[in-house]
Amino acid sequence: TGDTISQFMNSKGRDPLFWTVYAFEPNYTLSVPVFDYPVFWNRCAIWTHNGTIPYYVNNSFCGGLGNSLIKGKTTGKLNFDKPLAVPCIDFSQWIQNTVHTSRREYEIIVKMDIEGAEYPILEKMLAKETISYITDLIIEPHYDRVGITKGYHDLLMKTIAEKGVRIHAHP
Repeated sequence: TGDTISQFMNSKGRDPLFWTVYAFEPNYTLSVPVFDYPVFWNRCAIWTHNGTIPYYVNNSFCGGLGNSLIKGKTTGKLNFDKPLAVPCIDFSQWIQNTVHTSRREYEIIVKMDIEGAEYPILEKMLAKETISYITDLIIEPHYDRVGITKGYHDLLMKTIAEKGVRIHAHP
């Protein structure tokens, strides 16, 4: 999480004084990086409801690359027998409650590299029309690792783009 925040803030000459950064990380074994600008850390997963959710991890690797909320994800050597129970928030509701302004006034950029959980979250944001709160979506797709077809992924991205959201591939 921390490295991608730095990449974002250092790209395109972004001045940290003009940005509010929120980060979500359910893996409590990872330390919270320290930045020269404020980052509001949320030790929870983003999801489609508030509560607790199973979080599947690779127990042999402390860094937790590839951990996921999606049972059956085919990469990451995840342990599906012993998930962690992590707090989760309804991201669509969080966006609605946190972003109190029109996206015409501010850039609202959401970066998602959430190992397959992007699909149910984005579907809910479309259904609740909270997708219209964001200007840009930077996404690393994981459709091929969680049983979603490329055709469905492409249709979802097209639908989001038709709502006025600029879509970018996560580098």
